[in-house]
Amino acid sequence: MNLNEFMAQNYYDFHNPSKPLKINKEIFLKRAKYLGPEYILSSEYKGSRQRVTFYHTKCGKEWAPTAEEVMYKHSHCPCTSKFRNPDYGRNRVDKFLESHNCKRISEYKDMKHPIKIFSEKCKHIFLRTPDILLNQKAGAKCPICRKKPARFQISNFMKEEIKWRKSKGFTQKDVGDFIHCCDHLISDFENGHKKPSKKQIAEIKSYMDALTIGG
Repeated sequence: MNLNEFMAQNYYDFHNPSKPLKINKEIFLKRAKYLGPEYILSSEYKGSRQRVTFYHTKCGKEWAPTAEEVMYKHSHCPCTSKFRNPDYGRNRVDKFLESHNCKRISEYKDMKHPIKIFSEKCKHIFLRTPDILLNQKAGAKCPICRKKPARFQISNFMKEEIKWRKSKGFTQKDVGDFIHCCDHLISDFENGHKKPSKKQIAEIKSYMDALTIGG
């Protein structure tokens, strides 16, 4: 390498290192070689702080960084970022869903477009954007199931109450009237959505015993 090439490569005047040389197109192209043949310069070089346009043959789009971003930062087309790469996002979403017993059943486009998700656990299908799916605590939880109260195991007493009520022809409203509550609460007791208190169990049992003895 001769002296002129050395100065051009390092952008400094040999006699005055604090004064950068003016970067011409030739020097810019040398520094842009790291991009490789898949980048084609489609605009004129007008200075290090001006934007230049490259056509990226891999993604088929134009990329317009400043010339200094190319020379000093070794920038690349945004499509090469793993966060913008569809394959990276798709694989990340699929692995996350698999770990939550779910699977994607529609096309993945990007982090902002909703995808259809099938829950192996409840067999429901719901929509969610990948960014919410990955970044919120309830992202992978089925919104249909989340609206339902948690089910408890139905107690043996309530199983007996259901048999007794039906054998007597009583409705849930009738039982609710017995213990001064609404029929919705009796329904929750019988379906395991809520647990009756000891007092409520005692009241129901007293009516069951009294009405059974009375015929």
